Amino acid sequence: MAKRHYKRRGEKVSIWQSLDWKINPDTTRETTGVILIILGLLIFLGMFGLAGAFGHFFINTARDLWGIIGYVMPFIFIFYGLAFLLPDKIKLSPFSVIGMILVLIFFPALITPAGGFLGSFIHDLFVKMVGIYGAILLLFGLTVVSILVMLNLSLKNLWEKFQFQGGVNDSPVRVNE
Repeated sequence: MAKRHYKRRGEKVSIWQSLDWKINPDTTRETTGVILIILGLLIFLGMFGLAGAFGHFFINTARDLWGIIGYVMPFIFIFYGLAFLLPDKIKLSPFSVIGMILVLIFFPALITPAGGFLGSFIHDLFVKMVGIYGAILLLFGLTVVSILVMLNLSLKNLWEKFQFQGGVNDSPVRVNE
């Protein structure tokens, strides 16, 4: 809570104390969206050497951290910027953001030779804990779970979507009847 300033008799209130420093939440959200889109576009232009030292620095940093996944980072920034600008069209839940962060941690570790510094670090950590095959299995499972959380999907619904539709025999397969 803000500290109250009491005015003594004859004391003048400074101009900074008299100003209203509140900002509309929509303004904050839209400003964040515009900044994310601009950053995404600058990083995208940096992939082609069209954004000067700023773009070069950010695309190199993204590539060093996430490996080949770093080339997807501009699109992630642009998507989240659009989500802030168009909250009615793109629903953004905290779990989708958490899922995206987890995907950016576990997927590069799964493709470790091309996963950059972060992927190599996480992969090596898991290999030391559970061995190479346990690390691959664990990282694959964590990547799948992260994608499911990010997209708010369940395996059951996903399986029903891709199940065979139509054809001669629509009944499920029965064994030993």
